[in-house]
Amino acid sequence: MARRSARDERIHGILNLHKPSGPSSHDCVSRCRRTFGTRRVGHAGTLDPLASGVLIVGIGSGTRILELLQAQPKRYRAELCLGLETDTQDITGQTLSEGDASHVDEASLVRELLGFLGEQLQLPPMYSALKHAGRPLYELAREGEEVEREPRLIGIDRIACTRFTPGPRATAELLLTCTSGTYVRTLCHDLGRRLGCGGTMAALVREAVGSFELTDAVPLEELSVDTPLLPLAEAIPWLPAFRVTDDEFQALFMGQRVPAGEGESAPVVRILNRCGKLVALGASHRVDGQTLLSPKKVFASLNGHSD
Repeated sequence: MARRSARDERIHGILNLHKPSGPSSHDCVSRCRRTFGTRRVGHAGTLDPLASGVLIVGIGSGTRILELLQAQPKRYRAELCLGLETDTQDITGQTLSEGDASHVDEASLVRELLGFLGEQLQLPPMYSALKHAGRPLYELAREGEEVEREPRLIGIDRIACTRFTPGPRATAELLLTCTSGTYVRTLCHDLGRRLGCGGTMAALVREAVGSFELTDAVPLEELSVDTPLLPLAEAIPWLPAFRVTDDEFQALFMGQRVPAGEGESAPVVRILNRCGKLVALGASHRVDGQTLLSPKKVFASLNGHSD
């Protein structure tokens, strides 16, 4: 497969990738590295091997805005299986207990679902990429060790049941929109506990990350050296934008503040060159009646090439 030089302008950007069920998120990153001929590849928000859907991938300088993209809300479609609990909280794990979900009807399921709306604390699962003493929790879990974890604040803006099939092993399709860091399989586990029969996640599709929709994602099997990447400036459109001249950019590059004319204070802003290319992230401040820009991350060197 043809490779593009790591200095090639086209390999700096964001890719909306459709991850299939099976490969890990790291597998997808490795495929992108081989395809685009650069090791500067990362992703915004891990999807477990079982899960499919939107995986935001940063290429080149795109890796430097992944934290902004990862913080965007996520939309998921999950398959819930009641009457079963596993160690991984999804269908791939070892069975811990089985129960009878015959008493659960759609109305009782919906009532319990509503209790998950809003902000709440969620205990991360042992089978996760979070680290304890420098080691991923899933490594400890595979060794049979369980360590204390701190509950994390999450938020669920929307949750609904779009399909329900009753029975001893009842199933339901759930649609939810949530904050970054939410474990949907843990939600399925906790929901099963509230319903008194146990629950596990049987399937998961991430349908959106912020404005990145699954319908626009590039399937992994169709990825090629010619796959277009979204320019950095277009990947974070919710941030205020300021254009600077070459001289102003040189001052920003040296860590200096520059005047920006009209504009309000904002903790993070896009700084664009005359062509509309993202050259830095910064902050805007109102000082003595004028707006000043200060640099936070610079994406281009003085000669105008991507870093």
